[in-house]
Amino acid sequence: MKPSTPVQVPHRVKVLVTGILLLMAAFGGLTSVLPSYLIQPVVSMALALANLVALALLFLRSRDPGPERLGWRLMALSILGGIAANTVLLFTPSPLVRVSLTEVLFFGLQVVIALVQAWALLSWPFQRTPYRSSRIRDVLGGLIFAGSLFLLLWTTNLWQEWDHGRWPVFVRIMGLSIRVAIIGGVAAYFLAGDPRRVRGPLGWIFTAAVITVAAVLLLRSYLYDANAVLQPSWIFGLLLVIPLTYAAAAWLEIPVEVPEDLPELPYNIVEVMLYLPFAAVGGTLILTALLHHSHLLHQLIGFVLVSTLLLFRQFLLLREVRLAKFRLEERVLTRTRNLEDLQGIMLRTERMNAVGAMGAGLAHDLNNTLAGIRVQAELARTHVEEGKSPTVSDLDRILVAADQSTALTGRLMAFARQEEEAFSPLDLAAETSKLEKILRMLLTRQTSLSLDLGSGPAFIHGSRNHIEQVLVNLIGNARDAMPQGGTITLRIRVEAEADPPVVRLEVGDTGSGMAPEVLAHLFQPFFTTKAPGKGTGLGLASVKHLVEDVNGSIQVHSVPDQGTLFTLRFPLLP
Repeated sequence: MKPSTPVQVPHRVKVLVTGILLLMAAFGGLTSVLPSYLIQPVVSMALALANLVALALLFLRSRDPGPERLGWRLMALSILGGIAANTVLLFTPSPLVRVSLTEVLFFGLQVVIALVQAWALLSWPFQRTPYRSSRIRDVLGGLIFAGSLFLLLWTTNLWQEWDHGRWPVFVRIMGLSIRVAIIGGVAAYFLAGDPRRVRGPLGWIFTAAVITVAAVLLLRSYLYDANAVLQPSWIFGLLLVIPLTYAAAAWLEIPVEVPEDLPELPYNIVEVMLYLPFAAVGGTLILTALLHHSHLLHQLIGFVLVSTLLLFRQFLLLREVRLAKFRLEERVLTRTRNLEDLQGIMLRTERMNAVGAMGAGLAHDLNNTLAGIRVQAELARTHVEEGKSPTVSDLDRILVAADQSTALTGRLMAFARQEEEAFSPLDLAAETSKLEKILRMLLTRQTSLSLDLGSGPAFIHGSRNHIEQVLVNLIGNARDAMPQGGTITLRIRVEAEADPPVVRLEVGDTGSGMAPEVLAHLFQPFFTTKAPGKGTGLGLASVKHLVEDVNGSIQVHSVPDQGTLFTLRFPLLP
């Protein structure tokens, strides 16, 4: 089964809900006009067909690879258990005065179905909240919902069967009550953690539990007491909806976990749904007190009022917590964007600092080329004064020197204005070779640069912009560490036998080195040992960020008065 696109899902949901409601209405209308002797076989056949449809769709969904597979397989297994339970109920004779083996089997199947579906929900890859207090709140929400469902069924059905000693019917209803309480409680636990999950498969399973409760309340005499004569009723349409909700959960192919960018539900709809069973229990208790135990009426009314106030307070608290969470997430997102903007400014600032440092080297090279242009121009002028025409070679030398000046300034301007580039495979050795002229612009006359680029290509994943900024920062720092001059060595080696294979880039100098207390803070932003106005303290911090951006690592070894060696390792591309 191929996943549907996000645009198609809302349309499919509308079509599916409309189809289920129309089918329920049509089937309810049919059973309301059927003769009494046809109701049981028609209902049984329709229910079996709906279960088979759900089983087929769940089985197809369980074939998709991924972490959801086990959950869908367990859901399919639970539908098989439901078919077995309905078969047991269909061929069970009228309930006897005492509990028979068939009632015990039906009860056991309901408990097994509940445990299997709970296992399915727990196996799905729902993201658990990292906060202990939030997990406790979600567990309590699930327990309150499960307990309220069971208490609602007890006060409406179970206590009457218990009071009158109708044990076979009591066992049947008890089995279904335990089933919906367990499934509803586990579903409510995950919905309390993130109410947006109601839009996915969890919402359909939660709906199935609620509809099952409605079926127990409205169809008790039809479903669980075979002595009762089945009368035509539109309510039988509810029975088809239960397996069809499981079919819908599988057919829509929506992931069980909601995406991070899915908006919150309006008006905390799920929280209200989780409290409805408790409110229904309160209303049922008042009605029971009026009909059977009137002397408890005042106490029950007081209990319900206090409980309502407590629930309202909890509802307001949850709304405030969710609002605070939303505001906090917005602030964190804004702060993250600001930090990303500052990081971009930091990298651009370091680039412009490097451009400034290159100015001295550029001026020296430009002076050399301009001197060459002047010499050739003076020679051509001498030839003219002597009555000779300038030779083509004289003019060519002037043009070559001018082109060299243009290339130098163009390269520097390109380095200054480069923007972020997409990562792609590139040869670190070849890129470093192209940067040699730029790197030499950084150096003083007393500083020499030795390049050892290895004997072959060294492919890594990165961008030219990143490599340029890393090398310019490291070479510039090495130059500053040698105010009296010295040698900078840049070496590239491919370590194909390493685990994992890497490309090693070393930048070493023969400068003053660093003490251990300096090394401990070397990569911290704004940390610098240079005089005020000589450095921003962002160079090595930006280098570390750029290297880690491509899953690389950086290490430094330094001894005072003996020099410093930076070792960078990048994953080697095959």
